[in-house]
Amino acid sequence: AKYADYEGGVRGVCFVTGGVLPVDRWGLDLTNRRHRVSIADWYATFVELAGGVLEDRRAAKERLPPLDSRSLWPTISKG
Repeated sequence: AKYADYEGGVRGVCFVTGGVLPVDRWGLDLTNRRHRVSIADWYATFVELAGGVLEDRRAAKERLPPLDSRSLWPTISKG
């Protein structure tokens, strides 16, 4: 429901820094981009950057739904 106005979402400001960010992405203003994200998406992003895996086999074995989180890294690093 990332496109719903009633999800309780508020616009927030964030920035990404560090040596892993490609130089051509430095200083980009993504304000007018059409990418909608949720705070939950940062979880998948950090897991990916740390080399982890999002799949939770134990939760799947208990028939719990998969995590609702998508990595923002492709959007941040490539657009």
